[in-house]
Amino acid sequence: MPPVYRKRSVPSRCTAASGREAPSRSSAARVAVTSETATYFILSYALTKFILALMNPGDEVLYPNPGYPIYESQIEFHGGKAVPYAYFEGAEGFELGIDSMESQITPRTKLLIVNDLQNPTGAECSAGERERLAELVLKHGLYVLCDEAYFDIRYEGKSYSLASLPGMGTMVPLVT
Repeated sequence: MPPVYRKRSVPSRCTAASGREAPSRSSAARVAVTSETATYFILSYALTKFILALMNPGDEVLYPNPGYPIYESQIEFHGGKAVPYAYFEGAEGFELGIDSMESQITPRTKLLIVNDLQNPTGAECSAGERERLAELVLKHGLYVLCDEAYFDIRYEGKSYSLASLPGMGTMVPLVT
């Protein structure tokens, strides 16, 4: 059965609950997700458009590994060099290897893909990791695709977005 696309409204709790600005009414009218197939299509389409808009053939893109397999395949399909970064087991769960990530940045690195609440590890960036990522992005002039598909799926606490940090508004397209 093909996916059914419907308009959905943007809840007023969007800004308060997530720390992100609510999308405009015109963008809310284009949101259409009712099945896993549609969710996959929208994320894949957004990733493709992000890469096509900001990456030239030969450019490098940092992406999480383990992670969503389409990251690497889309980067390479469009002529980029996929550069994986890892999560490491820390005292309180998985942590980003930000120093290792920075050591992989070259003059050809243009994009960073961040999956926060990360699938499959369930890792969530700490406040310190988000701040260091923001510094890294600004220092190296990177664009960031912030994949927050699991942003509000949690048992307790509140999610925070990299896009909410100072200076990140124009550098971080969100995919939720």
